[in-house]
Amino acid sequence: FAAFSKNISWICEMTKEKGASTVVVLVHRSHAKKVKDLLDKSHVLDKDYRMTPALSAEYKEAIAIPVCGEYRSFLEKTSLEGVLGQTSQFCPFSTSVLGNHGGRTRKQHAVADENQLQPSSLVEQALVTAIQQQWRDIEAVDKGESWILRNVRTLDTKLCPKRVEILGDDRTLVIHPRALSLSEVPFSDFLDKTMNLSTDEHKEGFMIRVWEQLVLLHQSPRLVRKGEVQAESGVRESNFRILWPPLCAECQSELSGPGSPGWITVTEQNIHQSFDMTKVMFSRGNITEKVRFGKLVQSGEVLLDLYSGIGYFTLPALVHGRAKHAYACEWNIHAVNALRYNLKDNGVADRATVFHGDCRLMVAQHKLENRMDRVSLGLLPSSEGGWESAIRALKLATGGWLHVHGNVPVREVEDWTLWLCSRLATFVAGLEGRTIGEDWVVLCSHVEKVKSFAPTVNHYVADVYAGPTKTSPTIEKTNHGVFVYANGTMELIPKTAVLVVPSCALSADGPLHQDWMREVVNE
Repeated sequence: FAAFSKNISWICEMTKEKGASTVVVLVHRSHAKKVKDLLDKSHVLDKDYRMTPALSAEYKEAIAIPVCGEYRSFLEKTSLEGVLGQTSQFCPFSTSVLGNHGGRTRKQHAVADENQLQPSSLVEQALVTAIQQQWRDIEAVDKGESWILRNVRTLDTKLCPKRVEILGDDRTLVIHPRALSLSEVPFSDFLDKTMNLSTDEHKEGFMIRVWEQLVLLHQSPRLVRKGEVQAESGVRESNFRILWPPLCAECQSELSGPGSPGWITVTEQNIHQSFDMTKVMFSRGNITEKVRFGKLVQSGEVLLDLYSGIGYFTLPALVHGRAKHAYACEWNIHAVNALRYNLKDNGVADRATVFHGDCRLMVAQHKLENRMDRVSLGLLPSSEGGWESAIRALKLATGGWLHVHGNVPVREVEDWTLWLCSRLATFVAGLEGRTIGEDWVVLCSHVEKVKSFAPTVNHYVADVYAGPTKTSPTIEKTNHGVFVYANGTMELIPKTAVLVVPSCALSADGPLHQDWMREVVNE
């Protein structure tokens, strides 16, 4: 891994340049200038791009010269010394293009004839190049790009996607669990048909070539496959698998932490979030909520982050919200290690305390009752198991805010918010230490849609105030909530509201039934 990273470091530097993938002729560096001059005189040199070192590991001493127009015809008619092959790869834009955006009419890209198919994506290009390399190795007849592409395009787009996801500051490539997977029969059959690869060992060896081409074409140091998260597992490991660079199974499973093969940094709103992507989940869809949470937190507040992960909400609260102190609870040890690293890396470790363990027990075990101004409950699909601990953590004199995440059917949002407030109210009623004769209110002041989770289900966050009525926000007509009176009685807000248990509530046999999301007895 270290050797690969060193060899490809120059590629990562190239990503800082503006450019695009284009058709190139690969020429040995000792003949590059002469060939370039001949291509220029024949009007097939693409001057919108600059020459650049070849990205293919097969041509380490080659220079990629961008071409256009009828370059194939020219090469067939002309004997050029030093020409090694043709492909597509990233090339930086020329100075004239960068200095005159939109001021030039782009010339037609290199094509052989109207019937010649061209790769429409870098994924297709990677497959074409890898297959042609395989044919050369076994001295088979090269049937050409068009033949390969016609077969590639018979595959479902889930098996051969048009694009791949790019994650992190180093532009790591991430592909779908089914994409280019040998476990998918149609894709495996495709390899049999195009290259007569009948054994799994041969197919796996060929796929290493595909992975190499993908990272080279995308200017990326790494390629990973998304994993399936086990719903019954409370630790919720990502199960990502590194495909490139090739690693032994033990390296993938045992190595973790800074410098390990799976370690990645994602910088958002000037906050560095580092973690082992093979061990820890990460969702870029939560960025708007991270920004919003950082703005909600007030300078000088003390907050508790239940289900903190690598610091998704702890870090914005400290860096942008200027919280006085944050207590973060997490039971995935890989996430805990990443969180501690991130706190130091962002310069806020002196204002944070991290607890490793079950957050449903942390409030009681570490005596966090009656100390918090704000609590984040950022667990999906439900944070219900932490609601009682969150209520107990709020300051009794002033109350505080809970930010409750959940996956909720769109049609049940109002039912969910009222039911959520009623459940929290039952925990308020049982609080010890409340001032005698003091009325409390549990009020949902806002529900924020974070992202879509499924066609009829969204990820929402409910901003809920729980505390004495004398310090509560103004109650609007659209708010839902519950009064908890000093005599123990409760009243819904509004009075005419009807309490309905939503389908997303934890139940013995419902969609959400996992024990690790339930309440536990605090000891």
